[in-house]
Amino acid sequence: MVRTVWSAVRRWIQKVLRPAEAALRRTVIQTFEKLGVTREDTAAAADALIMTDLRGVETHGVSKMLCAVPPSSHAADLEQ
Repeated sequence: MVRTVWSAVRRWIQKVLRPAEAALRRTVIQTFEKLGVTREDTAAAADALIMTDLRGVETHGVSKMLCAVPPSSHAADLEQ
């Protein structure tokens, strides 16, 4: 029974969580690059922010980053 549950959890992680993590990582990286952050710093920041979100500490994850991004950098400005 325990093996079956863990197997189901692993399948869920592969199917749901990993693609969501990849999409979130792309968004964070694109946001920082548009703000002029270096590629190396962008990767490090994306890792830290995404890991905190995945651990359930949303107060220090991606949502916190979005609060710190200047309002002029949101939406239309980031799409240029």
